[in-house]
Amino acid sequence: MGPVATVLQKKQKSPSYRTFSRSINYVPPKDDALNKGIIWHNDLHTDNIFVDKDNPTQIASIIDWQAIPVYPIFLVDHHPSLIEYDGPKPERCIQPSLPENIEELSVQDGRAATELFLAQTLWLYYETQVYKEAQDLIRAFEYRESLQSELLSLIGSIFDDGEPHVQKLLADLTRDDVWKQLIGENNHGNPHVSCPLNYTQHDLDKQDEEYAKWERDVERKARVIDEIGVYTS
Repeated sequence: MGPVATVLQKKQKSPSYRTFSRSINYVPPKDDALNKGIIWHNDLHTDNIFVDKDNPTQIASIIDWQAIPVYPIFLVDHHPSLIEYDGPKPERCIQPSLPENIEELSVQDGRAATELFLAQTLWLYYETQVYKEAQDLIRAFEYRESLQSELLSLIGSIFDDGEPHVQKLLADLTRDDVWKQLIGENNHGNPHVSCPLNYTQHDLDKQDEEYAKWERDVERKARVIDEIGVYTS
């Protein structure tokens, strides 16, 4: 059963790679600044940032560089771990605020609201400084929210049986509105370049079915891992 299952998986994975390869020329950003190589520390937190004890706002040293590669900025940019938090992110230029009824909240809820407020304030301060000092990084953050970026970040998940998700993203890429936004359109409202991918309705229906199964299994796996307390990092 093992060898047969492996062959079947290869047959399922190969089409995803072949389909992705036909779109690869259109997926990376066109902005040259986002394609330049950059040394990006991907794990900034309080354990590897040292400050001057006499001047705590002055960074004295940053450690843990041994696994830091040089990549195009659009592949590695992200907000530092130091300011990451669980909860809604504030919109740029809109100051976070505490709930008006915070005095009426329980101690626990009030503490949670205050912690969220402080986390959002720090996040917004970081975004504001980046906006002032590094416009390229702001554009890289915006690209990271795109379908193209999601495709690039998840294509490797095919090795971990993530091909249904990748195929769904590739199908989304063929939508007329998405493709025009990516490529641009002429005066007649047609895309400058025709999409190299094409799916029949039968293909899309089959993809939806496979994606639903995959999503269900991913959720089931997450529940099991949570129940038995497996460390996944």
